[in-house]
Formats: sequence, structure tokens, C-alpha cells
Amino acid sequence: MALPGSGQISFKDIVDEKKGNTDTVQNVSLTGLSQDGVDSPFIPNYDYETTGGQGIDVDNNTASGSNPPNQSPPFQMSEFYDYDHDFDPRSFNGSGVGSSTFNLSTSLVPCSNHPNFDMDINGSSSGLSWIMVHQPQHQPSSSGQVNSTATVRIGRDITNNRILMLLLKDGDHNTIAGNGTDGMYRILPYVGLGSATWSFKFEYDTTSSNYNSSTGNPKVFFGSNQGPGTLTTSTSYHSAPSSPGTFVSMPSFTGLAENGESLFADGTSTTLTWTAKVPSNVNTGGASLGRTSFYTQSMPVRLVIKAVDGSDTYTATSNYWSLGLSATKGIIL
Repeated sequence: MALPGSGQISFKDIVDEKKGNTDTVQNVSLTGLSQDGVDSPFIPNYDYETTGGQGIDVDNNTASGSNPPNQSPPFQMSEFYDYDHDFDPRSFNGSGVGSSTFNLSTSLVPCSNHPNFDMDINGSSSGLSWIMVHQPQHQPSSSGQVNSTATVRIGRDITNNRILMLLLKDGDHNTIAGNGTDGMYRILPYVGLGSATWSFKFEYDTTSSNYNSSTGNPKVFFGSNQGPGTLTTSTSYHSAPSSPGTFVSMPSFTGLAENGESLFADGTSTTLTWTAKVPSNVNTGGASLGRTSFYTQSMPVRLVIKAVDGSDTYTATSNYWSLGLSATKGIIL
């Protein structure tokens, strides 16, 4: 806990802040407390002595934000106002070591359409929302594959000290995912973690009735275009990212402008894509991913991002968002 910013503080307060409130000390030196590695009149290079006569020198935390003394004479007690010996300038998602959360329903950043998806950090987030629920229907039954798709791209922007997530939804056989207001960014800043090891994972809510515990993936159904479909694992009717629940390395890149450029076109990212599809050789049918056999409802999925810096770990976990993709082909009577 930092020292107060005003009022009375004592030698004991300062010593306790620097070393923790433990043993009794003696021969405390304001010079030693204020200036690292400098002889005091009584104790060479020491802040204080233990009652056993051992000299102790504790370096001040000089990180920006710790409010250390200026280490120049004349030394004053008031220089320790607001001093925080335990201050750590490192942070991720606005939080220190440990866990934090973020919401993919808020603080969304608009972007331009395909093919670039250039971000506009000054643009309005009005009308933006992130879920992966889409059900396109294609007629007539005789032509082409029908898709329903959504994508998340994620990468670390070293130049601007941030994690970028490009969220692209409502794609199908006629429309690229992310066009219009269906593309958006979520940005998480970090401080002092440039040398950390970064990774991420996506994970499903395994308690969902639309989760397939046998495969570790969302349930997939294929059958009549009106349902019910039959449970299947065939990739003819779906695709989903591999290794759910497993942390994988996050790609990093440099040189991206703070605004007006794109993770898609100007950066490096890992792509996570979910698709429900009715193949071109099927005249009439329906397929779903993360839904019921009648191609309704959805299931929850979320992201977890992790930075490991030495012995310290920082994590940021998103809210669950809805995954429910289905595609139908042929006239529905």
C-alpha cells in the first residue's frame, strides 16, 4: 500500500513501506532511505540497522508511477508522499498480475469493408455487436454450396503495445464475413510486457447442450432443410478451429499504424473460422454448427489471452458469446 499523499508520515511509515512491517529497526537514516547506495552519517550505504546491528539497504522503486524520492539533497520526508514501493508498471487490459476480464459486447471499434478491414479508432461503435449466429438460405436447390461462417483473427501489435482482435460475422456464399457493420475490432492494451510470452486459447462452455463432449467441439447436424438433422462429425458439413481449450502461441508483428490500417492486410494474425455448410452436390438439405437438430439456438464460446513475464502471469478472459451457424438449401415448404 502506498504512503499517504499528505499529512504526517514517520520514519517507521517509510521503513515499513520499503521493507514491510516486520522486525524492529534502529539507526534509521533519511539519507539512506532517500538515496540508494550512499553513505549516511551513521550507517554506510544502509537505510537502517536491525536490532542485531545488521545494516540493511533497500533500493527505492524508481519505476514511473511509484513516486520515489528525488534522491538529491536536501532530503525531506515529504518526498515520500504517495511513494509506492510495490508499484509495478506492467499491466495488461488495465490490470496487474493475475486475471482480468473483457467484454466483446462493448468498446468495439469499427472498420472498413473487405478486403482491408482498416480500423477506425475514432469511429462510432453504434450498431456494432458481436455474436456468431447466422442462418442463410440459398435457392434454387440446384446450384452451389451454401455457407454460414464467422471468423476471429488475433495478433499482437508490438509497435502500439496492444492485442488486436478482428471480429468478422455473418458471412455466407453471397457475402464476405465482416462487410458493412459485421466487421469490428476489439483492442486490449498492455504496458511493459514487450518481452513477455503471449498465447491465447478459445474454449466452449462444456455444459451447453449443443456441445459434443465426444469430440470436444460444437454439435454438428445435417439433414432435411427443415430439420431434424442427424448428428455428424463429417467435415463435409462444417469446419471449426482445432485444439479448443489449448493455449497456442500468438503471432506478433511491427510497423502497424495506430489507426487506419488493418490486422488483416497489414499485420500478422491467427485465424479462427467456424462454418456450417451444405455441399454443392446436395440439392436440398440443412447443416448446423453449435445448434440443435432443428438448426435453432446456439452455444457459448470465449477467448482467453495470456502473457507470461518471468514468474508473473497476466490473463484476460472474454465474456461468452453465442455460436450458432446454420445453412439451408432448397425451397422450404
